[in-house]
Amino acid sequence: MKIRKSELKEIIREVLTEGVGPAFSDAEYTATKGKEPRGRGNWFFFFDGKDKDIKDAFRFNGDYKKAKKAAYKEAQKRNATRITLGT
Repeated sequence: MKIRKSELKEIIREVLTEGVGPAFSDAEYTATKGKEPRGRGNWFFFFDGKDKDIKDAFRFNGDYKKAKKAAYKEAQKRNATRITLGT
């Protein structure tokens, strides 16, 4: 598996800043879809375990990397400690 330099930089940045912001999980998405999240789409993020009620979701339509960044910003606004990518 080849990793692009830009992807490697993103991974390193995430590892270094992991303890600073909210914890992030895409495990349920990966398990359900059988692949890592990427590309464009309608992305739904849930905060602090409120992951079953769509009214609590933060929705972002666009590129996954931008969606994830926007979810971190939204988590800060909500004072959330955990972000989960919806399936």
